[in-house]
Amino acid sequence: MRILDVPQYSPEWWAARAGVPTASNADRILTVAGKPSSSQSAYMAELIDELVRPRDERPADEQSFGGNRHTERGNELEPKARAWHSLVTGHEIKEVGMIFRDDGLVACSPDGLLIGPDGEPIGGGEYKAPEGKKHVLWMIENKLPDEHKQQVHFSLATSELPFWDFVSHCPGYKPFRIRVTPDDYTAKMAAEIDAFVIKLNEAKSRFIDYINLRK
Repeated sequence: MRILDVPQYSPEWWAARAGVPTASNADRILTVAGKPSSSQSAYMAELIDELVRPRDERPADEQSFGGNRHTERGNELEPKARAWHSLVTGHEIKEVGMIFRDDGLVACSPDGLLIGPDGEPIGGGEYKAPEGKKHVLWMIENKLPDEHKQQVHFSLATSELPFWDFVSHCPGYKPFRIRVTPDDYTAKMAAEIDAFVIKLNEAKSRFIDYINLRK
């Protein structure tokens, strides 16, 4: 695991993740049912385009992150979720820009890393700030929500950390936390990531002349 310690959404962050499969798009690699996603080819095309046409050289309408009221709510409540997570676990929660797999070919951007007594990461955190009815549903079901299953297991496979905590924070309710550890689905995700990377590199070779223009 390699940590890139830059602010998320900074120019350095965008540049580092260009052309790299990330956890936020894990559903485009593997389905919740554990099957290869039908969106893989479209995702490969997007990753190649990121290399050929750098973000800062694109038209303004292609540079925007595309946030909405849900992302704005998440940005507002994430620090509170992180503080609560630190309190209940008794661990410092460190913010980092990105985590790369040792080979640098895939990455994730954790909402926090739990730090052990020796100063090294012992687990990761994913924080969500849903509206009330969804938060209640997640509390009732008491499991990792399917809509975030791929992202969390991609992060586990990338970091190889022993666990990843999923935390839901909604004002008026007690926060909900579920600890996710590697299992058969994580293994399927890791295998499909490897297969996707091979296909992505093969696809990149067809556009190497365009990619080389950026070097």
